[in-house]
Amino acid sequence: MADTGTPSAMEGILVEGAKAGDREAFGKLYDRYVMPVYRHMYCLVSDRQLAEDLTAQTFLQALQAIARCEERGLPFRAWLMRIANNLAINHSRVKRNQNSYRNHGSSRAISSPEVFCEAKPREEEVWRAVHSLGGTSVR
Repeated sequence: MADTGTPSAMEGILVEGAKAGDREAFGKLYDRYVMPVYRHMYCLVSDRQLAEDLTAQTFLQALQAIARCEERGLPFRAWLMRIANNLAINHSRVKRNQNSYRNHGSSRAISSPEVFCEAKPREEEVWRAVHSLGGTSVR
């Protein structure tokens, strides 16, 4: 099906179709925006594989939330970029916290193996809870 009309008009039609459950419409939005989202994500994380993963997560979250996407006079791309930015920020926070916790845990483990053994199940429980909040699987 060829695009007709102006890009913003076609975008509006595709967004409305996707909101109504039309997977083909969402697929066209994906095709239109996957590279801009990936390039943006790559600029944020400077890692090709991570940028690919976060781009996929961006579109997964967009698909899950498309019914709640509201017209606010901004292009659909802006909504996608907000999702992408939030994912990059969350990833950075989790990584920083994970590294901080592991560094703290490893210094404790050197001084006391018992403390390390007791902390490990709690660490795993915390990470399962964190990942369940974000809807991602446990590592």
